[in-house]
Amino acid sequence: RDLLETLRLNLVALDKLFEVKGQKLDENSVEMSKQYFDNIFRDTAFCTKAQVMQARVNQMQRDWPEVIRYTNEVLKYRRSHKESLMMRADAHYQEGMLDACKQTIAQIFRTFPEDKEAGDLYKLVKKVGKLKAKADKLAQENKLRQSLAEYKKLAELEDLNNREIETSTIRILCTSYHQVEKWSSAVEWCSKGLSMIGEDDVALLAARAESYLRLDQLDEAENEARRILNIQQNNQKAHSIIQQVQKMRKMASRKNYYKILEVPKEAEEADIKKAYKKLARKWHPDKNPTNREEAEKMFQDVAEAYEVLTDPEKKQLYDLGEDPNDPNARARSNFGFQHGGGFGGGQQFHFHQNPFQGGGGRQHFHFQYG
Repeated sequence: RDLLETLRLNLVALDKLFEVKGQKLDENSVEMSKQYFDNIFRDTAFCTKAQVMQARVNQMQRDWPEVIRYTNEVLKYRRSHKESLMMRADAHYQEGMLDACKQTIAQIFRTFPEDKEAGDLYKLVKKVGKLKAKADKLAQENKLRQSLAEYKKLAELEDLNNREIETSTIRILCTSYHQVEKWSSAVEWCSKGLSMIGEDDVALLAARAESYLRLDQLDEAENEARRILNIQQNNQKAHSIIQQVQKMRKMASRKNYYKILEVPKEAEEADIKKAYKKLARKWHPDKNPTNREEAEKMFQDVAEAYEVLTDPEKKQLYDLGEDPNDPNARARSNFGFQHGGGFGGGQQFHFHQNPFQGGGGRQHFHFQYG
């Protein structure tokens, strides 16, 4: 009787705690609940109500493996316990275990065929799974742009409600847009990743720092590099970015070929050619008899800019602050243009993380672009 009374009192205390705090227990309430759970599980081998309540607390703390563990204990003896099944299905989804989630939902439907909550979760899991499968398939087929577009759709799903999938997908978008030299998109996705994952993620900081550098946002690039050095004092990438910033500041007075051709730094070769033809016609000396001297200078600058920005090696040297016409610049920069430079040379890009494995395992996607 004393044992049953102790069990009853602890369960009543837990009920009261949930009644007062609702579905969001603060740190003190969680600690208080631990005492009640310890008392219950010390005195009894199994208590459905306590197991379910413990799973609720774990769910609030986003401790998905523990949610699965406690709901499994309940379902050993009560296979159709609705709340435990829904919590386990949600935990499977949050862990990226989409097939296991659908299996648990199917178990719910066997007893509750019209359950709306289970139906809504099934539709979401099906939608996320479809996007995931499509993105993975495109990645495996080396279709880079299409794959990134699908990962972007996945990250931007309004009802995704899955932090692990969202942050992992954003990480892929950050590092991959950086790899393919889409600098503005890289900054956008790296910033989203840092706000979600934490401002001390060195990989995201490095990708954003170099993207800032390539966008000529030198102050931002240097600030990011110094933040990296505060985390990793000997990070060579950060030291290199600071050196490049200093070099580019010294060369600030040089001609800005992108500005001359009126194209963004991320412009494709076709856009550069189009801009060149337009400006060459505009500034041709024969078409500017009243300001021939200015036209000759502009015509020469346009031709010079076109020559550099359509030559992959010269363009890369120019983007790094080197003199593209300096024969020693290539050796100093240690570029090694074995890939042919730019996108047109058949450059390979590698994705090394599968966002749907919850941190476990590694999946390699190899893209051939161009």
